[in-house]
Amino acid sequence: MINTGRKDSGFTMIELLLYTMLTAALLGMVAVFFTVITQARIKNGAISEVEQQGAAALRIITQELRSAEEVIIPVTGDNATSLTYDDYASGSPYNVVNLSSGVLQLKRGNAAAVALTNGNVTVSNLNFRNVGRAGTAGAIRIEMTVAFSNPSGRADYAFERNFYATAALRPPYLPIP
Repeated sequence: MINTGRKDSGFTMIELLLYTMLTAALLGMVAVFFTVITQARIKNGAISEVEQQGAAALRIITQELRSAEEVIIPVTGDNATSLTYDDYASGSPYNVVNLSSGVLQLKRGNAAAVALTNGNVTVSNLNFRNVGRAGTAGAIRIEMTVAFSNPSGRADYAFERNFYATAALRPPYLPIP
């Protein structure tokens, strides 16, 4: 090797190309990592919303049924897509739980219907089955499907779950003589 007295500093073209490829690969891995994390966060949000809305709606319906005096619709051994029951409040018309445009609603007497689910979810396949027996206060089996509202059709937001519950009406309290 001949020493010309010049000090070579900098990178050769091959070194520069190698460093550029390594940096691009590292940035690509970081981007994929953040994309996966973001998709998981979105999916978990959809799952959480469906779980919370479905469980809360079932809690309200079962609590209402346990406090009911009698179930009007469905009759014993029958199915219905809405539930009509009478509570212990004397003089009030029947209460109704039904589905309207994918929103689960509760209407107490003459009052306006109250939504039990919000617009983030859609309820479908609502079914009430009266599984009570003669001589008992009665029991209602509730079934429904709750899906995350996904107008964009993205797979990240696609989630639905079936919810089931059975609520037994409590017999009326009789005064102790």
